[in-house]
Amino acid sequence: MKEVIIIGAGISGLTAAYHLHKAGIDVCILEARDRIGGRVQSIPAAYGDGLIEMGPTWFGEKHQQLCALVDELGLQRFPQYEKGKGIYQVMSFVKPQLFDIPAGQEPYYRLHPGTRALTDALADFLPQGSIQLNTGVTRLVNAPDVIEVHTNTSEVLKTQKVVSTIPLPLLPHVLVTEPALPEPLLDRLRTTQTWMSDSIKFAVEYDRPWWREMGLAGQMMQQSGLIKEMHDHCDLPGTTFSLMGFLHAGGLHMRFKKRRATVVKELTQLFGDVAATPLYYYDKNWTSDPLTAEPGVQPMRFKPAYGHPALQEPLWDNRLFLSGAETSDHYGGYMEGAVSSAHRVAEHILG
Repeated sequence: MKEVIIIGAGISGLTAAYHLHKAGIDVCILEARDRIGGRVQSIPAAYGDGLIEMGPTWFGEKHQQLCALVDELGLQRFPQYEKGKGIYQVMSFVKPQLFDIPAGQEPYYRLHPGTRALTDALADFLPQGSIQLNTGVTRLVNAPDVIEVHTNTSEVLKTQKVVSTIPLPLLPHVLVTEPALPEPLLDRLRTTQTWMSDSIKFAVEYDRPWWREMGLAGQMMQQSGLIKEMHDHCDLPGTTFSLMGFLHAGGLHMRFKKRRATVVKELTQLFGDVAATPLYYYDKNWTSDPLTAEPGVQPMRFKPAYGHPALQEPLWDNRLFLSGAETSDHYGGYMEGAVSSAHRVAEHILG
């Protein structure tokens, strides 16, 4: 019997397992996906040796717990490329405006070779067999001496403590708890939207970084059209050249081929023929990911206030804990929030 079972092998679950294992706790992670990472999804580029980020990408020095973890694991960070002009377009019929990216602003970083370097390193620290993939948890039973963990593989595991990193609004839909969680808490779970669950992230790969040759940073913001914002996304060694960003909500109603054609058309209108023939187009519609987005998720109008105190309180006499980026009042929704929530839960468990 494992001392602690963690539901979910994203940043929060893996970080909690990392801290608990370092302290000598026997821990197991159950992951419903066929991969680790959760919202971290760094996929191999079609050309070159780089990775394309379809999930979380950037962090800064203000994200102190994440930076400390990155340094502790010996990972390599590098600054986001921001040399040259940025582009801002109000309407499609208005000429795009060039702007100077403020000098001296706080730098943002990416991980080399990709964000999955963090989740891979955390997973590699754990004993072999600590992570079970393709194993979703369907029921938790608070028995007298243990918590029974029922899985979609018909296993019933027993443990002293459980940490759930299931996205909060999904939890009431996918997990039965006996006894039931308090109704006020369930209401809070249902109304705390998962960060990025309403997003479509895209990337376009080229044979060279032509925007840099034009004196552009690759940064673009747009109030009209399909592209919402965009950034340079070349890899550190200089083998993969891409632009990456987010699409407006209108893309949710398009098929993949339509989104690809529209993005390439908009880039061609902005930059000319040099943008018209990308090597490859990528996108990830997070609203259609059943392990991230709750049914009927709607686009966010503003960033929610995360980290409600009710989400941080241990349940079932300090035997059931909620973790994940949205439970944290410290940079909630971001990678820093995921790491911070893992610290909190580990400290509770270790006493």
